Amino acid sequence: MRRTFSLTSSLVFIALLPALVSAQGNSNGSAKTAAPKDDAAIQKCISDKLAASASLRTQGITAAVSNGTATLTGKAKNAGSKGAATNIAKGCGAKNVTNNITIAEVDDGEIQKCINDKFSASPSLKTQGFSAAVSKGVATLTGVAKDAGSKGAATNIAKSCGAKNVTNGITVSGKPTKPSGT
Repeated sequence: MRRTFSLTSSLVFIALLPALVSAQGNSNGSAKTAAPKDDAAIQKCISDKLAASASLRTQGITAAVSNGTATLTGKAKNAGSKGAATNIAKGCGAKNVTNNITIAEVDDGEIQKCINDKFSASPSLKTQGFSAAVSKGVATLTGVAKDAGSKGAATNIAKSCGAKNVTNGITVSGKPTKPSGT
């Protein structure tokens, strides 16, 4: 009798466990809080999160919210920043997001200077003599790399400086060949 009661109690507990867990759900303090629903709260949430973002706060992105639709304006440094702002708005409870953020054009001379400065500052790249030319946002890299990793690092530097595209004309030097017959 006791065994049957224990077994039945255990089965009932197991059957009810999912319901108990979902009922408890977000009742603890560590769970996410619900996104704000009214326009003013959504707008405040977006503004606060944009201001808290190290990469977005300096870009002058603003939000206006009406009937649950957030309209984002300003100039972003790149497409990633534009997308991040959209994600913030959605995370704050906006039903729809109209993203009117434009991507700021970066001057070719600034991109080229940035790339060449980073080549010079890199202990492993500065001795390899890489150079960059930039036209219409496209960086063309030239030089001879000691290995494929250096060539890849040069591409990453160009992208981090704001190049829209990179044409990497850097060649990788071959390992010295052993004379045949020795």
